Amino acid sequence: GHVPAALSEAAGRQALPRRGARKTRAAVHSPKDDRVESAPGYSNHSNGLAVDFGTTVGKLYLGASSALDPQWGESWLHAWLKEHAGSFNFHPLSTEKWHWDYVE
Repeated sequence: GHVPAALSEAAGRQALPRRGARKTRAAVHSPKDDRVESAPGYSNHSNGLAVDFGTTVGKLYLGASSALDPQWGESWLHAWLKEHAGSFNFHPLSTEKWHWDYVE
């Protein structure tokens, strides 16, 4: 398989931890919002193999936010991704409806 060009361009970018974040082996913990995220170099985003989608439903913008999980699950984009993304080798992250990983 091959990674679409738009995603492969992101492969050279590095995600940086937020100010005040504490780094462990493969995770970054941010005391500000008590979230644990992948450390730079451990994320499929920084490797160009993941994408966070966003869409608008009515006047509501759906981005990367677990507060919007119910709306994401009902959105036209999520329905389309569930039906079609697998044919492009994209698979959902079970904990984030907007996050999809490219898997060869």
